[in-house]
Amino acid sequence: MEKLIEIVKIEFIKTYLTESFLDKFHLRNLQCISDNGYTIENDEILKVDYIKIKRTKIYIPNKPLLGNLDLNQILDSKYIIT
Repeated sequence: MEKLIEIVKIEFIKTYLTESFLDKFHLRNLQCISDNGYTIENDEILKVDYIKIKRTKIYIPNKPLLGNLDLNQILDSKYIIT
């Protein structure tokens, strides 16, 4: 079980350590919105995407920025899977 926990920790770190994860996650959500029949428009002034539902603009959050969390600390954590 110890080896499995180590592998899960390493793969978790590799998955979330790069900014490409956030890019893919954000693009996947935009694609999901489009796939459900909504047209994504851009507000040039606010520099944010939105969809319209019954004349109401619903703003789509921009991709979040990476913070300074050191994901490598997960290697020392006691819990990640149970």
